[in-house]
Amino acid sequence: NATTGGSIKYTDVGIGEVWYCSGQSNMQLAVSKVHNIEDIIADASNRDIRSFKMNISAKYTLQKDVSGGAWKQVTTDNVSGISAIGYITAYQLQKELGVPVAIIESYNGGSAANPWLSYEKIFAEDRADVYNNEDWIPKNADGSLVLNSSGCEGRTVWEDYEYYWQVGTSSEGTLQTGTEGSIGNRFAPTGLYNGMQGPLAGYAIAGVMWYQGEARANSLKTEQYNYILNDL
Repeated sequence: NATTGGSIKYTDVGIGEVWYCSGQSNMQLAVSKVHNIEDIIADASNRDIRSFKMNISAKYTLQKDVSGGAWKQVTTDNVSGISAIGYITAYQLQKELGVPVAIIESYNGGSAANPWLSYEKIFAEDRADVYNNEDWIPKNADGSLVLNSSGCEGRTVWEDYEYYWQVGTSSEGTLQTGTEGSIGNRFAPTGLYNGMQGPLAGYAIAGVMWYQGEARANSLKTEQYNYILNDL
């Protein structure tokens, strides 16, 4: 420090690759649930792999910082709770590249892709026919509307945004959770982007791993999901 003459010392710093791992339950599936990878688990302590697991956070407005979480060095003793897809990929990369590899675990089991999209993407002028298309309201094969537990019951994505977010006199919105606990976190458009994805936008990464996220409502409208994945 130019004023005090002191110094700041950083330890346990790795220079390598960071991968952002997101999606729903398939990305969340832990190493402990995978068969026949005992050799990879046993070798975990010999690999310079790190993980940052984010807390689930759905927000109405884009957050500047993540709402908690912590870096940890992956070892044989703690690898069992880490994303299997994320870790196995990191393991293979570390062996191939010979540099530290880290993963950011940012997922929510059962979530649709819509909550991971930004407000700017969903409400872009050239996306009105995609996200506010009455012909693309998810319906069952018999023509009935999908149940609320799958999101978008009789609503376009634009209407779904209004359904899940109730805006008061301030700029903050209140997440409507319906009757099924965390349903709002999993389906509210823009929520998971604002709370978990957007705050990381300035962080340098090597790439993204995305596993699933169509949910039942999205999977019933494959034409729309093509646009969702592209925007995501």
